[in-house]
Amino acid sequence: MKYLKIVVCVLLFSSAYADERVAPQLDSLVGLLNDSYSGEFVKARKYRSFKLSNTKEYVVSAFTIEGFHGGNNWTQFLSVFRSSYKFNELGQPKGEARFRLIGFVELSAKHKPKVNFNDVTLEKNTLIFPTTTKSGVAANISVVIKQKSLEIQ
Repeated sequence: MKYLKIVVCVLLFSSAYADERVAPQLDSLVGLLNDSYSGEFVKARKYRSFKLSNTKEYVVSAFTIEGFHGGNNWTQFLSVFRSSYKFNELGQPKGEARFRLIGFVELSAKHKPKVNFNDVTLEKNTLIFPTTTKSGVAANISVVIKQKSLEIQ
């Protein structure tokens, strides 16, 4: 039980830390995607961090924008940020990581399968999102992380 409490605390902390590091960039992206009628459903914003090495980390965020063109609709987006560091003359990272937007894609919208962001996994450079349709059919959405873009499959 003690081990479980420690794991939960670490996961909550790392999620909050990821939130702080990319929140300003994500706010800017949401502002660019909104039209004059729409707005972000802030409570639906989620973050996941995938650390691949000491100098390579992805922060993946899902966010929802509601009310495009004044309608009763919503669209869920995914954005991926990659860490970048300045290095000293010995090739060691210097300072805190900065995060750059690699890209964003539309994950789902009203009347499309709902994506379960909590179960996302990273396999090599592909994010796997389990989904379920309204009829209960399970499927996966795959998002390939390329050097400077995302590709949905």
